[in-house]
Amino acid sequence: MNKAIRGTYSIEMLKRVEGIWWDVGEKKWFEGNIYAFLVRDSKKWEWLFNVKIEKDFKKAIVHPVSMSKPNDKVRRQLLAKTIVFRLSRDKQYLCHPIGLAYVNKSRLHYKRISDQLDIPSELRKLADKIDKYGNFISVKSGIKDKLCIAIKIINQSPHDIARKLLEVFILEKIEAL
Repeated sequence: MNKAIRGTYSIEMLKRVEGIWWDVGEKKWFEGNIYAFLVRDSKKWEWLFNVKIEKDFKKAIVHPVSMSKPNDKVRRQLLAKTIVFRLSRDKQYLCHPIGLAYVNKSRLHYKRISDQLDIPSELRKLADKIDKYGNFISVKSGIKDKLCIAIKIINQSPHDIARKLLEVFILEKIEAL
């Protein structure tokens, strides 16, 4: 079991397959490894996740597929959420701008982080590097100045990379609530 922000969670890899998927945002097909994971969060709820990593590491996607207690309105909103990691300019990291989940009037929101002190300790420990998103990825929007978590891909096993990407989702979105 891994220590989380407010308790413990466990991750079990169920399967890995090579496959293809349609990316709605980019309107194109991607090819790579698709991992299926079972997660038990600190509240003992079960989640099924897919982690998709493009074969050249240009992009990775983490998204929940289902959860064991769909009657919770706030957590149910997480089923519609996905986080995306992009390959850094130096091609050594998969990067994602940090967005911590919080609830306001029964609605799920994310807070982008600009200050290192706002990053939960478990997320800091998981990161291989944390810096401004614009220092990793070429982007022109306001998000370039927000902090980003970077997961190293050089000399790492694909399974370990997939697991770390999933843990970013767990710590940012599920355990942060």
